[in-house]
Amino acid sequence: MRIGSRAMVDKRALSGNRNYRHDEVFEEIVFDLLESKFLTSDRMTVTQLSRHAAALYQAECAKRRLRPAPHGRKVVESIIASLPHEDVVKMRLDSKEARRRLNQAARFQQIKAPFERLEVDSTVADIFVIIDDQGNVARPHVTAAIDVATGLIVGLEIGIENPTAVTTAKVLKEAMTPASDAFFDRFEIENRLRTMGRPLTVVADQGSENSGDIIRRLIATAGFEFQQAIPGHPEKKPFIERFFGTFSGFVTQLPGATKTKMMPNRSRIAPAKVEAKLTLEDFTAFVQKWRFDSYALTKRRRIHSIYRMSESPAQAWKRLEQEFLVPEPPSKPELRQIFFAKRISRKLHHYGIEVDGIQYHSADLSYLSRTLGTSEVEVWRDVTDIRTIGVTNPKSNELLFVGTKDPECPPLSVEELKRIRKSLGKTSADRLTVEELLKSAAADQHHSEKPLGTKHRRKLHEAKANRRNQRIREAASRPHASAESLVERASQASKPIQRPAKLAKFSDEQAEK
Repeated sequence: MRIGSRAMVDKRALSGNRNYRHDEVFEEIVFDLLESKFLTSDRMTVTQLSRHAAALYQAECAKRRLRPAPHGRKVVESIIASLPHEDVVKMRLDSKEARRRLNQAARFQQIKAPFERLEVDSTVADIFVIIDDQGNVARPHVTAAIDVATGLIVGLEIGIENPTAVTTAKVLKEAMTPASDAFFDRFEIENRLRTMGRPLTVVADQGSENSGDIIRRLIATAGFEFQQAIPGHPEKKPFIERFFGTFSGFVTQLPGATKTKMMPNRSRIAPAKVEAKLTLEDFTAFVQKWRFDSYALTKRRRIHSIYRMSESPAQAWKRLEQEFLVPEPPSKPELRQIFFAKRISRKLHHYGIEVDGIQYHSADLSYLSRTLGTSEVEVWRDVTDIRTIGVTNPKSNELLFVGTKDPECPPLSVEELKRIRKSLGKTSADRLTVEELLKSAAADQHHSEKPLGTKHRRKLHEAKANRRNQRIREAASRPHASAESLVERASQASKPIQRPAKLAKFSDEQAEK
């Protein structure tokens, strides 16, 4: 029995089988018919389309010796309903349904320029990858962001951990940051297309990874509108849903895939575990290279493009960035503020600021102490790295980045620090030395308790902990730019604005007005 303020909330949208009833073969046949018939003639009805598609599908199944999946009229209607453009499919609908779809299509039709609308979503990849040295396997989680105007994937994160708000923030931060040469060299990418901008609208579902302090801080820092679609309505974000369909087709070609055209859904899980040969790093490299060198260069169908043009996402980006002014992305200091999501108040002393027993100090903070004296200041904590805090200057409302006094402090998250304090039996007022932090981290006291469950879950938990330890060691080995002086920030050059090739022209009459 559910109790509390949300006891009466309807949760029927969470039930049922969310997998598509049809397979990829039938979907491609329907798309081909829509491309060739519905775009050129208004005489074909949905019934005729369904019969034609069913005949072609049955012939294709007989040719490939496949067992036909559902391919009736309702399946065709569900495929048509997933398309975002009402004027592409000429269907006979009642006035209420036609009005709803027309309003939905109008929203997509208003999108003209890159970064006007991004869609974000997460899914579990249909493949098993090796996660440790013992050969244990698991299915990775994939979080992606797509630019609706061009169809480009502007952000991508892959990992075995469940997606969180930090994952969503990393994906959107990647969308607002140009890729470096080191990134392209790492994955041996040939199509070095650099895209960046500030999104005007971001659309996501109502998952837990799309809410919380980090998401609110991200919205406030980047300054975009964040829309959450209602549950059970994938048509609210059709472009990212379509991408994951294409992504699933790519994954089926790799060893360890959980489904293929011959063996769909769950019938191939056992063989996939045996076939798994790719590590998580190998799979990530394959996906990133496919993202730039294959997906970005493949022409999209006209029914999947808001411009009704058969062009690749890379071609669309190169064309549109000359016709429109892409919003300038946030500056480097603004992007750093994304993960500073927890706000607290602390007293400013001559030696700096102390948060959870760790002391922070910098030259800017010393200057602030001399001008303000001992007073309360607003402190923002980086939830992913305790080595840096943000202190708001009361006079200028500027965020000052302040590092720890001890440079040997490990790059732990706020939650990991909380677990260590609990294991040591210390309160937030007790002082915590770097030696104690390092000793506790070496004893794995910063990890959550091992879950009770199957052997697979225990191995997965161990793999997550080992990978987290590896990331901590890598972050600790790199030089940490925890503090940035006021002089360094003042000397930073801003990104020059690129003027579009085509500018708006005014007539003499408009100029006089």
